[in-house]
Amino acid sequence: MLSKTIKTYIEEEMKDNRISLFSDERVFAEEHGLLPEGTAAEPLDDSVRFHDALIERVNKETEELVKTEETPDFLQTPVNFVKQHVDEFLYIDSKWFDIIRIDGLTIEVDDVFGHYSVLTGLKQQKKYTNELKAILSEKLHGEDKVQLMWNDKDGLFDINLSIDKLEGFNENESLGKNLQLIYHFFFSSLKEMEEKNSNKA
Repeated sequence: MLSKTIKTYIEEEMKDNRISLFSDERVFAEEHGLLPEGTAAEPLDDSVRFHDALIERVNKETEELVKTEETPDFLQTPVNFVKQHVDEFLYIDSKWFDIIRIDGLTIEVDDVFGHYSVLTGLKQQKKYTNELKAILSEKLHGEDKVQLMWNDKDGLFDINLSIDKLEGFNENESLGKNLQLIYHFFFSSLKEMEEKNSNKA
């Protein structure tokens, strides 16, 4: 889970007993003793996390690429871009998704109900199905906001989330800010799940 991915990241990126971390990872590493003794964890500005992300606009019907957008410029675009371009979805990938073990994500607006949806693949074990669904549902204020299906072929969960009720989500805010919220949502959900299971052990 998070302990493993963050520990690996620290080991790979640490130079001269120094490591730069965004706030989620820094707090987690400090709370769980993942920083080697004498290591200085320097804070990174959370607003730049996705500045090198891949962002593609894709046609919903044909799944053909419409355009690859430039980052960080496109991150300033309000997320309601997908409501104004309802025949498209945004596909986003980032190296930071490796930390929370998601396989890229898409953001779109449901044609019928107008809900903002995030679709992704989450690499977790099947035995966590009920626990994961309960945590995600609680954070989104309703089980109907979460569709969770185990994908035996790829060994991951296919997840569809209605994020309209995600705390802090605002369709008029930038894509960048909302991506930070979505990342923190997954991070905090996995943190909660890991801490519950470590208490059981």
